[in-house]
Amino acid sequence: MRRSERRKYRRRILWGRVILAALVVAFAIWGGYHLFGYLMKQKFFLGKEEPVSQVEEKKPPEDKKVEVAKKRLHLYLPDEQYINLVEETREVSEGSIEEMVKELFKALSESKVKVIPSDTELKHVFIGKGVLFLDLSSDIIRNHPGGSNAELLTIYSIVNSICKSFPEFKMVQILVDGKVVNTLKGHIDISLPIEPLWKFRARE
Repeated sequence: MRRSERRKYRRRILWGRVILAALVVAFAIWGGYHLFGYLMKQKFFLGKEEPVSQVEEKKPPEDKKVEVAKKRLHLYLPDEQYINLVEETREVSEGSIEEMVKELFKALSESKVKVIPSDTELKHVFIGKGVLFLDLSSDIIRNHPGGSNAELLTIYSIVNSICKSFPEFKMVQILVDGKVVNTLKGHIDISLPIEPLWKFRARE
């Protein structure tokens, strides 16, 4: 084989290799382009989106109602004949002794069967060892109807209600305008602490 023919042969081989390499590169580009498009359609890179309807909405947490502790008060009120004291119960929000005693006194004052003279104010509450001191306004004396039965009903309605509602107190001392008084209307001595009288019955 002549030298010129060998050169031509080598050129053909070289060009063949170049053309083959170009075809391979072109095919790779074409295949990569279509593969990328396919993956994009399948959301390979972005991830599959879920329909909005399938996304659960988060509900805000419900407010829990705070339960307030209750205290049961025992009220001793006169019956319709004003002879006996009848027990009733009432619930109030639990608080300090002073607050609950004021609620009790308010309930006694506002009862249908009157036992506390009108306009009587509970001015102060003092706590002693086993004794509760109630400081009342002078209206309890000035507006009291008088009579031994009415005086008994007023005193023991207060004392029995306090001692039953608050067992830690065994006696009640009634003060008027911050002072110890002998009696409300001259029949019952209230100068000392008074114990409850559970089997109460007014004089007929």
